[in-house]
Amino acid sequence: MNDNNIEIQRAESSANTLDTQEDGILFEVDEPHNEDFLVGELYLFSDMKDPSDNARTLWGVFDKMADGKVCLESASHDMSEFDLWCQLPDEYKYYRLSTRLELRDYVMGLTYSQCAAHEELMIHL
Repeated sequence: MNDNNIEIQRAESSANTLDTQEDGILFEVDEPHNEDFLVGELYLFSDMKDPSDNARTLWGVFDKMADGKVCLESASHDMSEFDLWCQLPDEYKYYRLSTRLELRDYVMGLTYSQCAAHEELMIHL
């Protein structure tokens, strides 16, 4: 596999771990395609197959594929600071779909962040 391809492990979610999908099978994708992700869904990306305290993770809402790269509508490492309209960094090789509770927390953090940014902008006008 060359550096331009992203190897991705897919697994359905539990709150704290990358659980496997049906029958304990992890699905590998050498080069992700649109059909591997659902537009507007939140995913947890990780640099390790079995995330631990040392793993780097990134929450991201899938937007599209562009030149073989995953493009995100928004992304956050901590659900308090967010980047908008960015590409998934190459080090994130594994992912799972978020739970509904994780999605709720992400949306709350994103909404608060955007309101705070708007308020900051209004103060400087």
